[in-house]
Amino acid sequence: MEYICQRDYDYIMGKYYRQEGAKGPFNRWHRVDRLFSADSGMDGDALMDGIWEQDKQISQLPHPIRKAKAFAYVLQNTRIACDPRDI
Repeated sequence: MEYICQRDYDYIMGKYYRQEGAKGPFNRWHRVDRLFSADSGMDGDALMDGIWEQDKQISQLPHPIRKAKAFAYVLQNTRIACDPRDI
């Protein structure tokens, strides 16, 4: 049984995962900003700056709470992209 055709699978995997020349688990993921709508959220660099700024303001809180707030910040401010090939 085929859940997804090979063409769509290759597209989805290539959207976030560098297929060629991956040297290890920390090199393979990369941002592809051109896929995401610029008016739907912050770019990656502005997002990181915002996370660090927020973390400075809540540095007295326990680490798990700071981490949860960082995830919430990302989810609220990240850019989105919709494509019919995305599951």
